[in-house]
Amino acid sequence: MLSEKIVTLFSNDALKRFTILEAYAELKRQGTFSVFLSFIDPRTDCLVEGNFQFYPNPVKTYSNMGVCYLTEHLGLTLKIPSSMEWWATHEKSTFHNQDITYLEEGEYVKATIKLEIGSRIRVPNAFEVAPSM
Repeated sequence: MLSEKIVTLFSNDALKRFTILEAYAELKRQGTFSVFLSFIDPRTDCLVEGNFQFYPNPVKTYSNMGVCYLTEHLGLTLKIPSSMEWWATHEKSTFHNQDITYLEEGEYVKATIKLEIGSRIRVPNAFEVAPSM
């Protein structure tokens, strides 16, 4: 059952565990989140790594990732899984080959990058505290 798996979300000063459905709701409440990504930019052959900002609006793509969250780095579209079940089962960074297209000298160039996706979802705001009885 989907609601039995646990997704851990991190803020600047705390972590909180949520069921899959609660995690979706918390990301919507937060409005934005970030995930650590690392890859070699094919345009410059330089390592790019850092926390990239995402919005909790899954997009259907026609790639091997299916429905995912999108962000960009200087015009490169980067994708991460939107399935909270995926996040519940991955406890360490994973690598995905990702096909990308970018513009170079007036022509589209296709490339495949090896994208490292960190296993931690960071939210910008503190978690709501349930009222005590």
